[in-house]
This record gives sequence, C-alpha cells and structure tokens, in this order.
Amino acid sequence: MSTVAERYARLCRCYIQLADRFAELDLENMRLKQKLVQLIGEVKGSQQSLIALDAEKKALTVQIELLDNKYQELKQFEALIDPAMIAELTEVEKQIAIDQEVMDNGKDDPLNLELARHTSYLDSLDQKYDGIGQLTSGE
Repeated sequence: MSTVAERYARLCRCYIQLADRFAELDLENMRLKQKLVQLIGEVKGSQQSLIALDAEKKALTVQIELLDNKYQELKQFEALIDPAMIAELTEVEKQIAIDQEVMDNGKDDPLNLELARHTSYLDSLDQKYDGIGQLTSGE
C-alpha cells in the first residue's frame, strides 16, 4: 500500500505545483490585461488626436487654397504696384490734365476727337489703378 500512498502523495505534490503555476499565470495574465487596457486607451487617444489633426489639416488646406486664389487674383495687379508703373501712371494723370485743358480750349478742333479717344483710354487705366488701390487696401 505504500506505493498507493506514495503515488497519491506525488499526485498531490504535482497538483500543488500545478496550482502554484496556475496562480502565477493568472497574475501574469492580469498584469498583461492591465497593460493592454492602458495601451488601448493610449491608442484611442492617439486616434482622437489624429482625427483632430486631420480636421485641422483640412481647414488649413482650405485656408491655403483661399489665400492662393486671392494671391492669384492680386498677382495680375503686381505690375501696377511696381514703382516704374506708378511713375508711369503719375505721368498719365498729368497728361490727362493737359488733355482736358486742351479739350476745354478747342472743342471744334479735329484733333480733339483723337484726344478724346486717348483720354477715354487713359481714364480706363485710371479706373483700373483705383480698383487696384481698393483691392490692396482691403476696401
């Protein structure tokens, strides 16, 4: 019978070792679950940050497109802002004043018709210049 008792004692020791090992594995499993929960929380936080950053990126992209469109609209007037062009416009304004004076003095002169045509062209340039001033000043 001692062999049955020895076998039973050995079986009990094995059972105790198995229970101890199971308790260790259970603790390790709980630690891993805790770490996994923390990691999942961090991933969710990162996802929310990515979503917010993506929305901000889209908003900034729209702003960039709007600014680029505005720049393209104003770019055509860039030549008019050039100092040489401003000097030319000033000269044109002086010429308009001289032409207006000549027209007032000699309305029956055939050259006045030619002068009137040039004056209307210069007036259109003047209007464009005023339009540029309004665009650049934000009016």
